Amino acid sequence: MEIHVHMILGGALSMFLGLVTFLIAAMDNPFRGEVSVTPAPFRQVYESLMLPSEAVNRSMAALIAGTETLGPPRLVGRDPVGGKDVPALCFGSTKMNNSFDLVDEVAKKAGGAASLFAKSGSEFVRLATNARKNDGSRALGVLLDPKGPAIERIRRGEAYYGESFVLDTACVAGYEPIRDASGSVIGIYATGYVKP
Repeated sequence: MEIHVHMILGGALSMFLGLVTFLIAAMDNPFRGEVSVTPAPFRQVYESLMLPSEAVNRSMAALIAGTETLGPPRLVGRDPVGGKDVPALCFGSTKMNNSFDLVDEVAKKAGGAASLFAKSGSEFVRLATNARKNDGSRALGVLLDPKGPAIERIRRGEAYYGESFVLDTACVAGYEPIRDASGSVIGIYATGYVKP
């Protein structure tokens, strides 16, 4: 290579290094000074997006693990729940309709709301929950929102995690299908936290 090519490349490298050094010196310590970035926006993003999602995942894992210890899921007969006649969701020999031990235990361990739904026709009916209505009673017999984002995913046999309205309250929620031995979706595991 000729000397002038070396000089051009050396000059370009020197200018690049000088510019990088200048930017480091000019923008050093972005958390201090007149124009600065405080940790508050990062904390707000973490608390509003990441923290509830982690909590939903923990609650969902606890809910699923709690039902797995009881036995395989199945629908057996019918039972009245919240004024509706719905299929009885059983895990092993344990009927979940109007049973609150498991959902209350999940809420005690992980917080938030936990629910189990049974498929009744084309709808999903809440049959065990610690979610409360405005009057303070458990939200039994309440249908999964037929226009909400979760129902289409569940009908396709897929999970849904994200924003959802539960009893007219904005929540970060998770919904996982409950499948019987043949692989058919017979219900839903649901957990959620009120959006901060």
